[in-house]
Amino acid sequence: MSKLLLNWREIMSETALRETKIALISSNPICILHVDDDIAFLSMAKQCLEMQADIEVESVQSVQEALEMLKIKKFDVIVSDYQMKGKDGLEFLNEIKTTGITTPFILFSGKGRDEVAVKALNSGAFRYIDKRGALDATYAELASCILQATQYTRAQAMLKESEKRFRAIFDSSIDAILILNDGGEIVFSNKSAKDMLDYAKDQITKALNKHFNKQFTSTYEQNMHEGFKQLSDGNLLMTGKTVELALKNTSGKTTIVELSFSAFIENGQWFGVSIVRDVSDRKRQEQLLAESQQTLKALFAYNPEAIVFMDKNFRVTDVNRSFTELFKFTFENIKGLQIMDVIVPDGLEEESRIIEGLIAKGPVTFSTKRKRRDGSIIDVSLSGGPLAVKGKIVGFFMVFLDISNLIIVQNVLASALSKAELLNEKIVVLGGFTRHDVRNKLGLIEGNLYLTRNKCKIEPNLEKYLSNIDDSIKNICDIFDFAKTYEMIGVEELVTVDIGKMVQNALSLFADLKGVKVENKCTGFEVIADSLLTQVFYNLIDNSLKYGEKTSTISIFAQKLSEGSVKLCFKDDGVGLDKHFREHLFERGFGKGTGFGLYLIRKICEVYGWTVKENGQPGQGAQFEFMIPIEKVKRFVENS
Repeated sequence: MSKLLLNWREIMSETALRETKIALISSNPICILHVDDDIAFLSMAKQCLEMQADIEVESVQSVQEALEMLKIKKFDVIVSDYQMKGKDGLEFLNEIKTTGITTPFILFSGKGRDEVAVKALNSGAFRYIDKRGALDATYAELASCILQATQYTRAQAMLKESEKRFRAIFDSSIDAILILNDGGEIVFSNKSAKDMLDYAKDQITKALNKHFNKQFTSTYEQNMHEGFKQLSDGNLLMTGKTVELALKNTSGKTTIVELSFSAFIENGQWFGVSIVRDVSDRKRQEQLLAESQQTLKALFAYNPEAIVFMDKNFRVTDVNRSFTELFKFTFENIKGLQIMDVIVPDGLEEESRIIEGLIAKGPVTFSTKRKRRDGSIIDVSLSGGPLAVKGKIVGFFMVFLDISNLIIVQNVLASALSKAELLNEKIVVLGGFTRHDVRNKLGLIEGNLYLTRNKCKIEPNLEKYLSNIDDSIKNICDIFDFAKTYEMIGVEELVTVDIGKMVQNALSLFADLKGVKVENKCTGFEVIADSLLTQVFYNLIDNSLKYGEKTSTISIFAQKLSEGSVKLCFKDDGVGLDKHFREHLFERGFGKGTGFGLYLIRKICEVYGWTVKENGQPGQGAQFEFMIPIEKVKRFVENS
């Protein structure tokens, strides 16, 4: 026994002398708890150890002090003397073992008793080192043992931490993971696997047996039903293969999964790894993508407009059926050719280069001409733009629409419009001249009537006839005024106008308001209209003065409605209108006068996009309400 222990000591001493420095996993200093009842020795040992390596020594003089220190601080290694006052080193070792402390323990004693060394090692001490001997060799050996113990414990700690991280990753994986040993036992399985096996064990078993049967014994399927037991003897030919299957849970819901199986050998033992991944969402996305691609292909292939795809150099990469029908070129005819060389007529090359430059910057639309395979020229509408994948331009597209018939129609319409404008001009000029000449003749008639009344004796019966002539002249003038106003409807450009100012303009046309008070509450209220709005208010005021009989006040105001539109009101306090009048009130020729005034108001409102109705009460006055859409209102000011 003594000879064996001596040989062991010699080996350890030689090893310590050769390897006084060992690379540590952690760069933190090694923290040592040194227990010895000799305070002078503790001081010397502390200095010797801290000279050997990056070691920090905490010294105590008794086992009791050491136990208290271990309660408040963690150490990498414990170094203890054997024979001390109170409890000895072996008692100290046994006591810390019972408390669950696993810190490496080195018995550092000078008694030289072999049986103590054997007991210490049998009790779990990391090493036994004799204090006696040359200081450099003794402390080199002690430092080496300390470094080895620290390396081992830190490596074990890192391994546990690594296993903890692995377990966390393993358990948090959304994939179901099973690890089986060569006896068919599940040695690891994560939560996802346990959840999935609750309803899919039979289906997974069948899939594994079908697709990976070269790896399993004939009893595999039966054993799989009992917990995926009894894997094969290590035939790895099928590992790494992935299959897809549908799993149904107890409620009947189907989940699409990918099942893979692989294997590895660790320390000579074979292990199988089965991973089941839920790919239902991915499959749905793939299905949607496939459907989208089919839709896009159908839109391209069967689009009634001619489409050509090109690369970044405007070389043809694909054309649809409509392109072939329009230009008579098949894809095989023009594949890889510059589109300019194919369908651009002579003389339009520069225009085509400009268009291509604009297309490279973004979507554009042009009307131009292009050439068919037979050389004929057609009018087309050309739209084009870049093709981008993940923000990177990979090519361009052009869409062509044959507008030859449209150009013909446009030309016909342009010619008709020109003729209509000429005819309208003739009508306006003729109407103006006619009205001017007729008004002159009417003026002569009025003058002669005046002279007749003043120079001739007029009998009562004759005066009646002369008055009828006066009324006819006035009606003719009213008709001329109507014709002039009607010609102007829709001619002016609609602009922003102030309704309050338009009311004031209408009032300025009356020489005498017959004592009627007009309340204009629309100043600052702006809408989209034209100068004929003045005529609208003139006609309404004129009617109130002529037919209101007892009119004393006219009020013009506006109200904003909940949906944003505005109601413009014209109200008087005259006799009002009979209810049977309202149905035909705005028709041409209906009314007490010429029947043109309210008809003109309706036609002018139609141009503005307004509607108008009469909503007064008989005997209480007339009330005309104009509904103005919100998009026709520029600024609303509600005046009290």
